[in-house]
Amino acid sequence: MADEGRGPSQEDDEWEADRLMDLVSHDLINQQQAALGFLELLTASEGLSDGDRRLIARTVEVLEHTARLLLQARTTMVQRDRGEFRSTRVPLDRALTTAARSVQGAYARDRLTIDLTGIGGSPHVMADAVLGEMLTQLLLLLSETAPADRDCIMRVRVEPRGALTALSISSEGFALNPMVSAALAGGRQPLGRSSEVATVTLVRHLLHQYGGSARMEDAPAGEVGAHLVIELPSGEGSDAVDNDSR
Repeated sequence: MADEGRGPSQEDDEWEADRLMDLVSHDLINQQQAALGFLELLTASEGLSDGDRRLIARTVEVLEHTARLLLQARTTMVQRDRGEFRSTRVPLDRALTTAARSVQGAYARDRLTIDLTGIGGSPHVMADAVLGEMLTQLLLLLSETAPADRDCIMRVRVEPRGALTALSISSEGFALNPMVSAALAGGRQPLGRSSEVATVTLVRHLLHQYGGSARMEDAPAGEVGAHLVIELPSGEGSDAVDNDSR
């Protein structure tokens, strides 16, 4: 049944607006990936001076940054238009896979690999249709510190923990963005006014809205460093709307 004051035609319009925004953002990122591919071919050309190569590298950085800003804007628009929060069981595997694909697409080819494990068996968590967008922003924020001069890996392991489902996030070749870890796990309010600060605040708001939490944990035996662990409730509820855009 439609909400009072919101008829089926309005719901259909909002659904189509979401679909259009998702398609446009994907098309723009595809164009950005094509441009990065052309620049990669150009870099392999003979006779380029050091200045030419520096200019190409700088252009790659600008294109990557533009793609990240596009994803940030998309998440903000989706979250704003959702209205009242209604918790429901959302398929975590689909949301996480979509987020990883979007974030990898915002970087030059093979510069960032996101390795997902533990998503078999279709795990669900209590959230809403914006979960995929939140995970996209989380992975984008954590990967901001990945340097351009090496291949980097982010590993996300899904672990059932009773009434909770944990996402254990670690990295190789770079350190996870410490500002993000401090804001989510340490409760420190990020300072300043920037798209990064605004996005961290949005991610923290959505995480708390879902009844989730974040903390740093020591790496398992045989691994080095600490992991950022995001826990989300996996309680019972009705299934979320099947939406491939999330």
